[in-house]
Amino acid sequence: MADYTYPEDRTGTRASNLITGEEHVLTPDNHRNFHFIIPKFAPFYAESVKLFKSINGTLLELKEGIDYHFSLEYVSASLSTGKPVYGGISFVDLSLDAKVVLQQYRTVGGQWTLNTQEMLETIANIVFNPRKLTWDQISGKPVTFGPTDHTFDFNNLLTEKQIGDKLRDIRDAILTAAQANTDHENRMDNPHNVSAIQLGVGAFYQKGIATITEALDGKDPDKVITASVLKSVLESLGIIDLASTVSKFNAHLDRIDNPHEVISQQLDLDLVENLEVANLSDVLSKRKVRKYVTLDALMDYIRIHGCATADEDKRKYPVKDSLLSSYCKVRDNMGIYADGYGGTYEKIIENNSASCGYVPPPSSPQHAAKGTILTRYCVGFEQHGLYADGYGGTYSNFIAMNSPACGYTGDNGGVTHPPAGTILGQYCDGTTQVQTKANGSGGSYEDRVPNSSACTSNTTYPPNGTLMSTYCDGTNQMGRYADGKGGTYNAVVQANSSQCGWVSPTPAPTPPPPTQPPVTPPPTLPPSNNPTVSYTITTGVINVNTWDANFVQLAGFTPNSAYSVEFWMQGPGAFNGIATKTTTVNGNVDASGRATIDKGVTAAGVVPAGNYDVWVVEARTNIRTNKQVKQYGENLGLSFSTSKSIAKGGDTYRLTTSLSGGRPNSTYTVTIMERGSSFGSRAKQTRTISTSSNGTGSDYVDIYYDGSTAYSGSVFMWAELSGTKSNEISVTFTPNSTPAPTPAPTSAPPPASNFRAVFSTYLGASNGSSPHTEVPTSQRMGIDLNAYGGGSVGVGVLNSTGWSNSLSKTYALALTVLPKSRVIIQIEVLDASGTIVLARSNPSNVNTNEVNNGWFECQAYTGIPGNVLAAGMNYIVRIVATNVNSGEVTRSANYNAYCFSTPVYEGGG
Repeated sequence: MADYTYPEDRTGTRASNLITGEEHVLTPDNHRNFHFIIPKFAPFYAESVKLFKSINGTLLELKEGIDYHFSLEYVSASLSTGKPVYGGISFVDLSLDAKVVLQQYRTVGGQWTLNTQEMLETIANIVFNPRKLTWDQISGKPVTFGPTDHTFDFNNLLTEKQIGDKLRDIRDAILTAAQANTDHENRMDNPHNVSAIQLGVGAFYQKGIATITEALDGKDPDKVITASVLKSVLESLGIIDLASTVSKFNAHLDRIDNPHEVISQQLDLDLVENLEVANLSDVLSKRKVRKYVTLDALMDYIRIHGCATADEDKRKYPVKDSLLSSYCKVRDNMGIYADGYGGTYEKIIENNSASCGYVPPPSSPQHAAKGTILTRYCVGFEQHGLYADGYGGTYSNFIAMNSPACGYTGDNGGVTHPPAGTILGQYCDGTTQVQTKANGSGGSYEDRVPNSSACTSNTTYPPNGTLMSTYCDGTNQMGRYADGKGGTYNAVVQANSSQCGWVSPTPAPTPPPPTQPPVTPPPTLPPSNNPTVSYTITTGVINVNTWDANFVQLAGFTPNSAYSVEFWMQGPGAFNGIATKTTTVNGNVDASGRATIDKGVTAAGVVPAGNYDVWVVEARTNIRTNKQVKQYGENLGLSFSTSKSIAKGGDTYRLTTSLSGGRPNSTYTVTIMERGSSFGSRAKQTRTISTSSNGTGSDYVDIYYDGSTAYSGSVFMWAELSGTKSNEISVTFTPNSTPAPTPAPTSAPPPASNFRAVFSTYLGASNGSSPHTEVPTSQRMGIDLNAYGGGSVGVGVLNSTGWSNSLSKTYALALTVLPKSRVIIQIEVLDASGTIVLARSNPSNVNTNEVNNGWFECQAYTGIPGNVLAAGMNYIVRIVATNVNSGEVTRSANYNAYCFSTPVYEGGG
């Protein structure tokens, strides 16, 4: 006998087959119109299932018919055991994304349970709705679930005599009820006072009423016969007794509405369910219907499916082409037909049949309307919703705080917080209004309102190209520029900037300048009272290290008079496309009224590639030459840097590539190369750099080193683009299996870093002779939205002496920056819980002093937008400091701060 995990149970009662605590994780599939699971030990008895959904550890019971339906019915097992048996469970909510727990279910067990591989194949093969398929169709089991023995209590059987007695009781009850109507029917005294006029026969009474004798005689055509006379005539003829009795009894027997209201208990049939009788079609097609089967239908079923009764002529077979049964082959409905000789044949009844699970593909994707709530879920006591975005995707939104649906039952320990939804601060991100709102429990969340009228009307922005701030990206000085629409973009201000720690390498010998090509001057003009200005430039493309001619001749000017010649340029890659005066040359013409100005230079690639209009203007006479076009070629420049020179297992290092001299607003694909002793030169990866309007751009990638020996020792890296190669950098990799390389000895190794940041009210002596005064973390800080009456945001220690300087002098101080270098200092403002950063100050890029400290005053101006904070609220403030040389970042402790706004200072007392 095979060894099965669970024994076969045909009763649905075995304790050993009860499985508990089985978990399944549901993930919605946007491409299916059904959502289901198959228990690990399917098939199972449906009546044993208890199913729950787990939400944050809380189990919510799911209801059959409301939350789920049983699917993949095991038809042969259900018929054999007399109990509903299924292989799967389908869920009504197609977007259900949760863990469901089968608290219990009872498996059929034995050979009918699929192993793991069969289970995976079964799930993979279900491409149609499992509620329309059967387990028999998809399980692939070669053996039919055979019949199960059933016991029947013969005490419930009735003999033929008992049935006959019951039928006679029914007949007697009917006759007794019929007799009760006889008295009323025999009354001849018009008990209902019906008149001749009501019967529409009043005119007949004018002709007289026939007597019984006249009626029996039947010779007077004008006499009217009454009912009583008619009855007497019928009685005289003997018709009443016979016809009336027969007619009434037949009419009563024909009634099928149970006129005597006989109930099943009166017939001892209360244990018998009132069902129809299955017809031959039900039996032959094996339809699952709840009907009684008669003996002849049962014999037909047994004969058709391979057996014959003892007293049946075995030469009798179903008529040829009779449909015996049907089944599903994938999605086609197949029929089994008799061949007339005791055998069968098959043919397709319907291709792509709906009864076999075929679902026609929709003509176009159908998505829930935008804003339709798909499901709700809880985060603590907060209730959130998952909404449709109208395109097949979803987004989340906050619904309610302290929701009873999420388990909230009472107060919050007496602590009062702003009500959920209270606006704590707001600002504009382009045309999107960003609001920070209280969540009702001391925290906050962010709500974004796209295309808000508060951010689109009466709004002025710095002009496009305005430099807002600078910062360092590696050794490159970067600028944050206004885009003219309320947003910003980043661009390189100076690649390899000394302000960002760049140390220039020893320059290569300077090649001799190119020979200046001869410029043919215009013919010499005779003295004239009509002054003229001519401007000669280089024709063709001006590439790097070629001559860029700027030759101007003046003629016809007043002898020995002064001149002022302005050189102008306009193009897409310089000065934001605005016509700009590049230089001015002042001098005097000679005695003949002439002068020559030669401003030709060797092109150094400063001007981004592209076509530029150029012209000159003599300012004193306002003579302007015609515009000419200079065509500058690309002068692509690449610089490459890394955040780490030594990488150990588990480290992440950043590679930064900066591009200059490119086309404005263009995209370049740069290849990062690497060379190592174990693998030679090869491409590491490709990156995409998008240039701004001045033809510059940068990109970085963070790379995790897992400590494997694939990288070991020094690896050289650089960037390449269209033949242009950047500088090379090296990273020394230390695999986990080898010790870190010993750095070269130095005369005075620096001490371990003690880099940290604090608030301070006194910097101390610059040479370190007296210490700074550190603000303790218990000190409550202040955030003034109108610091010193100047309309700017300041952060500092509260001053109780007066409103005009409500904050004491306070420094954001970075200590022991090693080695001595530059440091970037910023102030962060967080919500009261200290979990959400609401605003950051402008980065202050400052030099360190003799004791390697850097600072800036923060009580008067920080650059924090005032519209993101709200007066009267409590926040958290802290300092973030970055060592520009080493990339090390440190943060101060969190300080509680109260936000307020002082009155505008107008002078006087």
